[in-house]
Amino acid sequence: MPIRIAVVSDTHYDSRGPGRNPARRGEIADILLERAVNRLNRLIRPDFALLLGDVINDPSSPRALEDLRRMRDIWAGL
Repeated sequence: MPIRIAVVSDTHYDSRGPGRNPARRGEIADILLERAVNRLNRLIRPDFALLLGDVINDPSSPRALEDLRRMRDIWAGL
């Protein structure tokens, strides 16, 4: 029986908005991550899912822990 593994990397999640790099679209970070989770659930239905790479944009930010918690809540829907 095959095992399906989903890998998502380099999300650079940042709920604050564009910040220093407007191309990262932090103001829609929740929407983009939720879409990824929904598509993985609908199309791949993985047995395991890995979140790798630069998970949040700025780990030294005062909001970093809050961003990680929000990501965890969204990712838990997988």
